[in-house]
Amino acid sequence: MPGTFTVTSFGRVISVRGSLARVGLLAASQMGLSAVRATVGRFVSIRCANSTIVAMITDVTCEDLPSSDAYIASAGVDLLGEILGGPERPKFQRGVTNYPTIGDAVDLITNQELRTVYAPTGSDQINVGTLQQDSSVIAYVDVEEMLSKHFAVLGSTGVGKSSGVSLLLNEILKSRPNLRVFLLDVHNEYGRCFGDRALVLNPRNLKLPFWLFNFEEIVDVL
Repeated sequence: MPGTFTVTSFGRVISVRGSLARVGLLAASQMGLSAVRATVGRFVSIRCANSTIVAMITDVTCEDLPSSDAYIASAGVDLLGEILGGPERPKFQRGVTNYPTIGDAVDLITNQELRTVYAPTGSDQINVGTLQQDSSVIAYVDVEEMLSKHFAVLGSTGVGKSSGVSLLLNEILKSRPNLRVFLLDVHNEYGRCFGDRALVLNPRNLKLPFWLFNFEEIVDVL
C-alpha cells in the first residue's frame, strides 16, 4: 500500500526473474526527478535481509505500471553482485546468493558502496581512471585477471579507444616491467606512446632473411 512506503526510498522491488528484477520508482521520493535521474547505466542498491545487492538500470518505462498511484515509472535492473559482511567489514562479490523479495527497498548506490565494489583486492592492480557514476571513486583493474583472459576495447570512432589501450598498456608495464607485448599498429597510432620502452619496427628498419620468403616474395624483392 502507498501508505507503507517511506519517502526517502528511491523505489521498491515489484518483480524478480533470475538475475533480473523490476523496480517501481516511487512518486513520493523527496529527491525529485531532476536529482534522481533514473537513467540507463545508473547503479542502485537493493536492501535485503542479509546483504545489499548491487544492480544496474537497463531500461526505464512508465508503461504497464502496477495499479497504484505510488509509482511514477518502473525500471528493469540487472543483479550484478552483493555486498556482504555488514557495515564493519563490507566485501563485494559477483553474483547473487540471496535474491531480493517483493517490496525490498531500492536506493541509488552510495559513494561508500561504490568504493566497496571497486576497491582493489590485491597488489597486482592498476589505476585506469575514475568512475563515470562518481568521479571521486578510482577504478582499478586486476592485471592477472585481465591478462589471463580474452578482452576487447570497443567503441565508435573518436571515443578514445586508442588512448584507452595506451593507458592500459602503460599501466600494465609499470606493474610488470618484464612483460613483453607484441602490438600490431597498422595505423601508426602507438609509436610515440611508450618512449624508449618500445622497439618500433617499420619498413625502414625491418630486416628479414631471404629464407623466410616464398618464391613469389623473392621475385617481388628482386
